Amino acid sequence: MGWGRFCLGYQTFRLIKIRNPWGERAPQTWKGDFGSEWMDKQPFQLKFELGIVNTSNVKMHDDMSIFWMKFEDLRKYFGQVEVCRVHPI
Repeated sequence: MGWGRFCLGYQTFRLIKIRNPWGERAPQTWKGDFGSEWMDKQPFQLKFELGIVNTSNVKMHDDMSIFWMKFEDLRKYFGQVEVCRVHPI
């Protein structure tokens, strides 16, 4: 999970990067702002800054596994969030 503030035009968003525990086998993923369908319509620079694509415009991960969400939407749609370490130190 990652987080940060991001400016788009004249608006600043608090974003959170979420890993879907079901990964590519997930029945669905986030469809709102900053979700994969929304992100597909955005310019390269935005996708690059969020780490969705690399400098060659190649996707860095599966759309169903990892996605961005506005913090306000996270609070609206989730009652609780569990944070765990995927890779041991």
